[in-house]
Amino acid sequence: MDDARLVSRNGRAVLGLVYRQQRFSDVAQIALGCEQRAPTGVTVAATGLTALYNAPGSGGIGVLGEVALGAIRRNFSSSYWSYGSFLAVVPLVLAGVSILATFLLIGVITHFTTSVNWSSTSSPSSVSELR
Repeated sequence: MDDARLVSRNGRAVLGLVYRQQRFSDVAQIALGCEQRAPTGVTVAATGLTALYNAPGSGGIGVLGEVALGAIRRNFSSSYWSYGSFLAVVPLVLAGVSILATFLLIGVITHFTTSVNWSSTSSPSSVSELR
């Protein structure tokens, strides 16, 4: 399949798109396979979404941060549009703070408490064993 959009203007660079059915995390293996099949003197470079996400110094706030900012922006705009005032945002802010505080409290509790493996503990079979 020839596609002129994948060839540079001078014809010396070609872009290849590789799609795999399953997730393929090792981009280096794809590049090695392309290098082995390419004509002599051809330089092969490969990248992928996983490699781009995990690149050192890529920065950014990540997917979770983007979703959170989008949700916050949507709540602010819908509150203002519905009620005509940003005072409607106050309950949303309080809910967010209380949910985050709850997560923090649960994290602290689980950090300082030990878990019990209930499958390894034996339960008493009679009342006399409790004494």
